[in-house]
Amino acid sequence: MDIKERLWAKTLLTAYPYLGQAALEADRRLSDEAICSWRSPLAAESLCKNLMKIIAAKEGYINAKVITEDCLSRIPQKLQKVIKCRYFERLSYAVIAQVAKVSERSVYNHVRRAEEAFASALIKRGYDPERLNELFGENSFLMGVYRRVK
Repeated sequence: MDIKERLWAKTLLTAYPYLGQAALEADRRLSDEAICSWRSPLAAESLCKNLMKIIAAKEGYINAKVITEDCLSRIPQKLQKVIKCRYFERLSYAVIAQVAKVSERSVYNHVRRAEEAFASALIKRGYDPERLNELFGENSFLMGVYRRVK
């Protein structure tokens, strides 16, 4: 598996729990910007550019959430559970091992397999690293997560 494919898989899984809140925050910023526009010293063109930037960010959050849910639904349930425990519930490997009654080493292997299955689902759905860069390369939140998971 290509390192960029794995990085994008980990990026989407890491960001997923925060995407809904990020979209709501974009709505709040959009509303604030629009409401305060009457007293803004910015020219109409600058104001419109700011609004479009916020809308594009929100679109990115929604697209990332839909893509993640779609690809997650296409992997085996056991691997979905591993992803949910590790990425969405943020459980440590030790806690997952205790809950699942397996060794910690076994959890590392399950997480790796789950990440690979998710990355494979991304590729099968047409979301290779180049396409994901096209979709999310301008999204500061997702690119920040991408840099952090490296």
